[in-house]
Amino acid sequence: MYIVDQPIILWEVIVTVLHSIAILSTTLRLWYRYHKHRLWMDDYTAIPAMLMNVINATGIWMMYIKTSGDAKPGSKVALYWSMSISWYTIIWFTRISLALSTIRVFSAWGTFRRCARGVSIAFATVYIGLMSWLFTTSCTTFEVGAMKGVDFLNCNSERYSLTLTGTITDIGACAILFLSSVYMLWQIPLTREQTILALTLLGANTAVLLSAALFCTFAYSPNISGPGRPIVVGMSSQIEAAVSVVCCNLLVVVAYMYRDDVHSQGIDDTIAWKKPTDVEKGKPSAAALLSQKNKQVADDLSPHQNRANKHSMAGDP
Repeated sequence: MYIVDQPIILWEVIVTVLHSIAILSTTLRLWYRYHKHRLWMDDYTAIPAMLMNVINATGIWMMYIKTSGDAKPGSKVALYWSMSISWYTIIWFTRISLALSTIRVFSAWGTFRRCARGVSIAFATVYIGLMSWLFTTSCTTFEVGAMKGVDFLNCNSERYSLTLTGTITDIGACAILFLSSVYMLWQIPLTREQTILALTLLGANTAVLLSAALFCTFAYSPNISGPGRPIVVGMSSQIEAAVSVVCCNLLVVVAYMYRDDVHSQGIDDTIAWKKPTDVEKGKPSAAALLSQKNKQVADDLSPHQNRANKHSMAGDP
């Protein structure tokens, strides 16, 4: 595929609109969960992604600017770091939020919830590792005609394996989230409300996986070339970031649409803050079991004690 020169203004407008939708959807999410007193870790992890969206929506208008041929790229270094840090933060915090959102599908604690927490911790570990690696890389610039910018993909020419590792882990994380949604729908008995939430997660994870695959295709395919390729690669990465934020908020949007004051059978996505006790499960507590056991022992000893008392009374003068 040969990519001709791209209309940069049109690309910037499209990406800005997507980032604006992402910011608005996160705002709706936080307002709704706060109003319903349902804020949890999956909501808190969406906050850094929303803040980084603001940086990205502003930075893309400064990334590609007309400069003279002898302009020094030093002024672009700070912009590159802010854009790259915000991009990694958006990608991985949305992955963590999607993993934690899986917990809201199930009202009871179990194996799937423990796995979701473990996956979110693994994603956080990958994010910390990639950010630490990023701070040791260098950046380069590219020039397309009179346009000069910082190529996100080729900024680490000394450590090219960083972008490759980041892409592989990103695709892997998306695949894990997608397969977990498929497993929920096909292997776990779900109620009507749980099925709606699981289908929403499946759609969100599918869209995130496709956006990541699109960026990977434009960035690494040897069959794609042309003067417009660097711009398409950079903008496709921004599209992936915006789509990731919107998708991680879809579960809340659906819960808002199916809320109690609109539907007679609204969706309750309240999450338990701790594991339920035995009493809450309808099971006797440990103290109750001990008391019951002591009572049983006392009842077993009662006939023997009565016979002993009778013998004792018969032997008295």
